[in-house]
Amino acid sequence: MRRSGLIDPRLRLPLALFVGTLAILSLQRLAILSAMPERFPDSSGEDLATSLIIGWRFDMAVACFLLLPLVGMLVFMPRRMLTGRRYQRIAVGYAAGISALLVFTCVIDFYFFKEFDERLNNKALAYLEYSSTYKYLWAQYPLLTVFGLTLVVYAVFVGMFRRIGFHTSFDGRAARHLVVWRVAALPLLVVGIRGGLGPQAMNSGVAHFSPDQTLAQLTLNGPYSFQEALSTREVKMAELGEYLDLLPQDEAVELSRRLLWRPGDRFLDDPDRPMLRVTETGRPRSDHNVVLVIMESLSWHYVESLGGLEGLTPNLDALAADGVLMDRCFSVGTRTQRGIAGVLAGHPDLPGISVTTREEALGRLPTLAKTLSQRDYETLFVYGGQPDYDHMQAFLQSNGFERMLFEDQFTSRTYRTHLGWCDEDLFAEAHREFEAMGDKPFFATLLSLSFHRPFSIPDGREPGSSGDEFTRQLDSIRYADAAIGSFMDRARGSDYFDDTIFVFVSDHPGGFMKHPIGSPTFRVPFLIYAPSILGSEGRRISGVCSQTDVAPTILSLLGGNYEHGFFGSSVLDRPDEAGFALLQRSSGNLALLTSSMDLIEIPFNTPGRLYRYVAPDGITSLDMTDPAVIARRDELYRQAVALLQSASMEFERSEPPLANR
Repeated sequence: MRRSGLIDPRLRLPLALFVGTLAILSLQRLAILSAMPERFPDSSGEDLATSLIIGWRFDMAVACFLLLPLVGMLVFMPRRMLTGRRYQRIAVGYAAGISALLVFTCVIDFYFFKEFDERLNNKALAYLEYSSTYKYLWAQYPLLTVFGLTLVVYAVFVGMFRRIGFHTSFDGRAARHLVVWRVAALPLLVVGIRGGLGPQAMNSGVAHFSPDQTLAQLTLNGPYSFQEALSTREVKMAELGEYLDLLPQDEAVELSRRLLWRPGDRFLDDPDRPMLRVTETGRPRSDHNVVLVIMESLSWHYVESLGGLEGLTPNLDALAADGVLMDRCFSVGTRTQRGIAGVLAGHPDLPGISVTTREEALGRLPTLAKTLSQRDYETLFVYGGQPDYDHMQAFLQSNGFERMLFEDQFTSRTYRTHLGWCDEDLFAEAHREFEAMGDKPFFATLLSLSFHRPFSIPDGREPGSSGDEFTRQLDSIRYADAAIGSFMDRARGSDYFDDTIFVFVSDHPGGFMKHPIGSPTFRVPFLIYAPSILGSEGRRISGVCSQTDVAPTILSLLGGNYEHGFFGSSVLDRPDEAGFALLQRSSGNLALLTSSMDLIEIPFNTPGRLYRYVAPDGITSLDMTDPAVIARRDELYRQAVALLQSASMEFERSEPPLANR
């Protein structure tokens, strides 16, 4: 009787690891679906089935990658080595260890998905750099239990793989089948890792088969997206072409200039800084103070004046009623470091890690602080957290901020979160500094942090507690808003108030309860309040804009002319149809929203899909077989790529000032 080659341990153990990997990743995907059905409210049964089927392609790529060492250990080694117990323990230990590590990764990825609606990606890499992340994880998640269960899982896998792999002896006749396997093993694994036989390896773009970005993330798996994040951690200009169809350099620059140009702009034709221009605001120069408050994680969902939940932000809503509210402003990304790039540097962030955390950013970016320093402003940054968080101190100090106050310099110390001093302490510290300013005008940026997980606020600050799972989140936003209200009350009684422009904008959107995160979630508040300067009659501007428009808008109010390379313009001086927003997700997706509400989503290595944005949070898929839709998609693809390409060019070519060389 002929015996099958699969009886041989050299084939049985790799097959068991392959099947086990597929089972673990599939079960985790089903666990996400079961635990978070509200994240997929519009997903049909057909869409979910498609997600699972495409997901197996990514799972197979991970499984084939994990198999490579084991196949090398077993299939290509001589029989005399494999019969030794020590070598068998090594093979079983590898299979069990990698399987237990996979289970551990899937648990981490499950919680990451629950928090961000994304698989492990560049955001996870960035968080791992900070000690506060580990303190937070230790306080909020059952890490000891997870580690303990991982050890138990490892022990179970050791026994299982030992029984599966080596319960029979090596058979010489069965081993003859290894000739075929030895020839086919590596090619098959390479094809599995690449995801097919095509000229280009599979990438995460395959997962984006529907308008639902959360469904696309479900289709992926954590290990696959994490390795993509590692490979795209710092994408340079020369590497962008691996992920996007780049335009000829001159064409990209010309198209970007057309999108950015406004009457009053004069490009300086600097070959190394193609976006560098002088803007004539058309207003006389007025050196008013500027207080820019960057609010942690505050997306539109919490702000009633933007159509969000009622009663959470009465103080912000009151400022919006008497100020200028941009009600369709979008953040450039989903982390504070990206928000700083957009708000302070007027720069769309690049794929991979934020430009503000790269060494090349030191002294290179044209920032609002640099421009106002040239007007003899005092520049101040106030943050109740650590100076090295997100490389803030290095970036800010080299790009225009003369003075910075971080947690160690605070004299107001009433309550500390795991990130730093609470918002009340932030505003108290800032108010004290403002009152002590001399005759020079000042530009101050305040970065809040209380509205950040785990939503820790001082005792006795729990207005309107509901008692449900979102109590801490909602109490935290009420507290953050109350801190703003108290600050503004003190400011109104100060000498600096009448000559100060107050600007409030979020750094990025935060996860809103159980709602899935998509491009509409990037919508954040952007309001200007200066009743003594602009009057107290409220005004709304509903054209699409971005954080990259914040700095030009402030400079427009201050009048005169200024030199800059911002990827934006003043929302006060342009028609609504001139606005756009370029969005960058941590997963690598690029999106462009236009004033006509056309939205293109561009995962890496795909031509993208065109949608229609319906305020406040709707997206309608357009017919991608319609030639007019395809033509519009292609047009917006070129615009998005041109802007990103020009931003990368501007960042890499700009020279730091002499003091920083």
